[in-house]
Amino acid sequence: MRRSPVVCFLLCLCASLVPPAARAAAPPDDGWATRRVSPKAYVLYAQGLRLQYQKKYAEAIAVLEQARALDKRSAAILFEIGTCYRLKGDHPRAVDVLQQALKIQPEYGPGHESLAFAYVALRRRDESLQALERAARAAIRPRAHESLLRRLAWIHERAGDYDKAIQWYEYHLECGYRSTGIYLALGGLCLKTGNYAKALDNFRHAIRRASPTKATAPDVARAYDQLAKKDRDAAIKHHEAALAKDPDPDLREVLAMAYRAAGRRQDMLRQLEIAAQADTPRALRQREFVAEYHEQLGNYAKAIEWRERILKGHKAPTADAFVRLATLYTKHMQMPQAIAAYRKAMATDPTRRDLRRRIADAHIELQQWKQAAAVIEKYLNAKTIETKDAEVIYQLGELYHQAGEATLAARRKKQAFDLALHAVGKPTKALSDAQLHLLLAELYYADDKPEKALEYLLVTRQLDPKDSKKALLVAAAQKRVQQWKQAADTYRAFLKDDPNSLAAAGAFIELAECQEVLGEMGRATGSRQAAIDILDRAYRAVQADEAKAAVKLELGQLALRRNQPQRAVEHFLDALALNPKRHAYHLGLAQAYQVQADWKRAAAHYQSYIAGFDDPSSPEAAAFIYRLGVAQARSGQAELGRKNKPRAIRILESTLNTLEKESRGTPAYKAEMLRDLASLQAGEKQHAKAIATIAKAIAIAPPGKRASYRLFLASVHEEMKQYAECERVLLDEHRRKPDSPDVCNHLGYFYAEQGKKLDEAIALVQKALHYEPLNGAYLDSLGWAYYQQGQLEKARDLLSRALRYEEDAVIRDHLGDAFLKLGQIDKAREAWARALAQDPDIPSVRQKLQKHKAPPTPQAPPEPKGGPAPAAPPKKQANANTTK
Repeated sequence: MRRSPVVCFLLCLCASLVPPAARAAAPPDDGWATRRVSPKAYVLYAQGLRLQYQKKYAEAIAVLEQARALDKRSAAILFEIGTCYRLKGDHPRAVDVLQQALKIQPEYGPGHESLAFAYVALRRRDESLQALERAARAAIRPRAHESLLRRLAWIHERAGDYDKAIQWYEYHLECGYRSTGIYLALGGLCLKTGNYAKALDNFRHAIRRASPTKATAPDVARAYDQLAKKDRDAAIKHHEAALAKDPDPDLREVLAMAYRAAGRRQDMLRQLEIAAQADTPRALRQREFVAEYHEQLGNYAKAIEWRERILKGHKAPTADAFVRLATLYTKHMQMPQAIAAYRKAMATDPTRRDLRRRIADAHIELQQWKQAAAVIEKYLNAKTIETKDAEVIYQLGELYHQAGEATLAARRKKQAFDLALHAVGKPTKALSDAQLHLLLAELYYADDKPEKALEYLLVTRQLDPKDSKKALLVAAAQKRVQQWKQAADTYRAFLKDDPNSLAAAGAFIELAECQEVLGEMGRATGSRQAAIDILDRAYRAVQADEAKAAVKLELGQLALRRNQPQRAVEHFLDALALNPKRHAYHLGLAQAYQVQADWKRAAAHYQSYIAGFDDPSSPEAAAFIYRLGVAQARSGQAELGRKNKPRAIRILESTLNTLEKESRGTPAYKAEMLRDLASLQAGEKQHAKAIATIAKAIAIAPPGKRASYRLFLASVHEEMKQYAECERVLLDEHRRKPDSPDVCNHLGYFYAEQGKKLDEAIALVQKALHYEPLNGAYLDSLGWAYYQQGQLEKARDLLSRALRYEEDAVIRDHLGDAFLKLGQIDKAREAWARALAQDPDIPSVRQKLQKHKAPPTPQAPPEPKGGPAPAAPPKKQANANTTK
């Protein structure tokens, strides 16, 4: 039937009167075009919609009822009246009217959806769900049809009706909504219902729709992670069988994600490595992922292999690609290959002059001083020299110094200082005056002139008084030159402005050290407690368990530094309870229990700490494996101890052999490993091997490490009773570094042990203590020298003080000897017993305990028959320090 011109005009008028939001959902087709309807009905309908849009629901209902009176068969008018009742809050009327509308037009989805909302308001949940399902399947779909389908699937999934949820997700796909998220959700539900074939198929579709820029599908891994272990293992077994029949790369990736959820990292990598070799859009990104993953695991050889494969696959590799390879070579300690890769990067992109610095660093790692200097010279010659280059120029001077080029070294160092000094008072956008003074301070530190560095730091603080960090730099510099009072004042000034932050906690600890050096013990205790209070407040303030555990770790370490092992244990246990996956807390517990001579618990926690390493047989774990062996030997697990101590030595020997065969490793790294190996050999009384090993370390060690290695060599000679050789090594080192606290202490302690040159020994150790007044080992050395001189009270006081800062069996042994000479045999035995508990192998202590028995407890005389004897007059108390 043809529409009249008047009807067409009214339809256009209706469209213009209805706001866009109200027109978004198509009205039901109730036959207006084929029925004779009064034109006024159209106008009233449009007016009603406009009033509804204006939230004038009562007025809208009145107008729409007028329209309905003119067209009683209109589902559209009834739907709008019902919607107005619902929006107005009259839900029973809404239900009644909407049901009438749906009888006329049952395939109108928006009507079913509106009816569902009304049912929800009336708490008729089942009817609401049925209405939503009718809306979802209606021929005329609601506006947000896909969202409605998701909501229905989610409702059934949450109710535990996985089969119904699966049906709705499958209906998603039937309707053409084929998103990655739907396939992931459907796959996860199929896993939960044990339909592994369907799960695999859906995950495969999800991976095919994933972005080629993503190497893996972690959402797939999460789906497997939600399964119980038994179900996950069953799914993996099914997928492995499916893969054997169909080696599809996408299927392989699904299996890899299942392995990832199961913690089977190597299996995951193996599948991804095979998938990455396929000719698929994702394969390139997967190769990147495999290379990065091996790098994260520290498996640098494999990472290099994959990076080289990626480079071969590119016709024109970028400079960044070569830089990434060079970085891996550096981590794998293949410095010549790293240098070559950096040079290829520079050839690819000649503007990357900054890479010369990295090439120089690689030469420095190889102790190739001249080559490094030549590269830095090229770097400087290719640019305009600026003030900020002073550090690089000074480094160049150091390289010439190491290369034995004294004249060139002095010239370049002078150039660096001149460059920075001439810029003072001439700030630029790149460097403020405060930054220039800070630069000069760093140069003077590098030149071993801490007093001059302090001068410039003080000016820096004056130029930038609002930067509180400058105060901390000044205080640290004052401590370095032993200006303890000035350092304390600077820390107090910092704390006046910032009394409550975590930085303030660190400042209070540093202030306490200064106060203790100044003899202000009460104030030091107060400052230390202020730091603990800040950390306690931080613990209460943070919400995350990991953050709380980190605060507890700091408190535990603070207690351990103060030789308070029981308090440290409490804090470390709290940290472990909050974050059981972090193995560092086990190390803190092992150390605290070791101080308490609780060797069984120490062994248990060393074992847990070692288990946390990615590779528990790595050279980094070797020292802890040895400590585990020592703890086991001392806790009655002698057989385990005998296995683990040699095992640690074998790990280091094997690693050194591998480095030699593969031509890998920097001299510094190998020297440090040789030093560790020598230490373990000495611990096993393999003194001749230890001397040969440490000699190799000294030959290749960086200049800054050689002194500590020579001191270790001297101590091994001393253990072997090769006293003349020990003294020769110590004197040679003292001539090289007469102001080194460590060297002064070692030489002074050697003389004290030998009972000779005691005045010189005291002077040497006092010099060491001038630099580090709270060093427990230095205090022990001085106390022992006084003991050998016969100054027993001084010796006792210093040895007791040493134990505040370091719990050590040797210090306990020395203190026991001092107590014995002072006639305090009970205290002597207590000190020896504690020394023996800490180190059952310490020489001669067991014999001392056997020789010097505790005095018998005096027995009271029997009472006379006539009753107790009258009390004797008090005697003058004997001096407790009288010698026997």
